[in-house]
Amino acid sequence: MDYFAPSNDTGHIVRYLEQILGNRSRRTLDALDLSLTDVHTMGSTGSGNFSDYPRGGQGGDDKCDKSFSVKLEDIEHCDYFKNHGTVPAVGTVLVVAHTKRIVAQTDTGEIVGNLPTSFNHLAGCLHQGFKYTGQVRDSKSGSVAIVTADFAAEAP
Repeated sequence: MDYFAPSNDTGHIVRYLEQILGNRSRRTLDALDLSLTDVHTMGSTGSGNFSDYPRGGQGGDDKCDKSFSVKLEDIEHCDYFKNHGTVPAVGTVLVVAHTKRIVAQTDTGEIVGNLPTSFNHLAGCLHQGFKYTGQVRDSKSGSVAIVTADFAAEAP
């Protein structure tokens, strides 16, 4: 589903949101801390910013409170690999954080890897106060470093 408004007129944007969200539109905007400016720019330019994506919890499916497993990306370019020359051991505790991207980091703050962009909705969830703690389930150093982790959600 596309989340663009059919017009740049603020009134049209509000009516469009009411159409797709029903009477929950204002409550949803408030809960997600979205302004009409965010709605106007969301997905309209492809700027590579988080504002290009709908924030967590839209629609009837609240993804914020779901546990998940993920294969991390860009491991060799992140702090942990640069500092240690290897990947973290199985069982290492990780937390999800929002830096320039959504990342998995150790409890001491070393970034292990980026979460895929399909997890960008977590930016809104983290902003709402959700926390995600997990463990490395699988890790391998080699020509391509691999780290897979399982995370559980903790509601605010």
